[in-house]
Amino acid sequence: VSGPDYLKQVKFELSRLSQSHKDWHGAISRFGKSIDKQMTENVAFFSGRTEFRDSPLVQQLICEHFLRQGDLDLVSMFIRESGYQLDEAKRVPFVQLHNNCRSLSHTEFL
Repeated sequence: VSGPDYLKQVKFELSRLSQSHKDWHGAISRFGKSIDKQMTENVAFFSGRTEFRDSPLVQQLICEHFLRQGDLDLVSMFIRESGYQLDEAKRVPFVQLHNNCRSLSHTEFL
């Protein structure tokens, strides 16, 4: 595939992905609204609880969330302030992934 055919195919795929995104977004937003209607409990009750605050599992979940989001500076700050010990082998793949994504986003393909 080359030239105009390539451009047509890229436009087609972008259109298809855009429609798919719209479909998923609508479904997910309805799901969120449904949860909001069902969850009538007082959130303050849950947010004030301290049982899990210093839990290594919660710290791991927070750290992995920031890694997945690509907030590598935030991961470093979280580790420093919380004292959580992150195995460097867990961090490396995320750093490589986000470096690759950053490189791809700065490259023109067309």
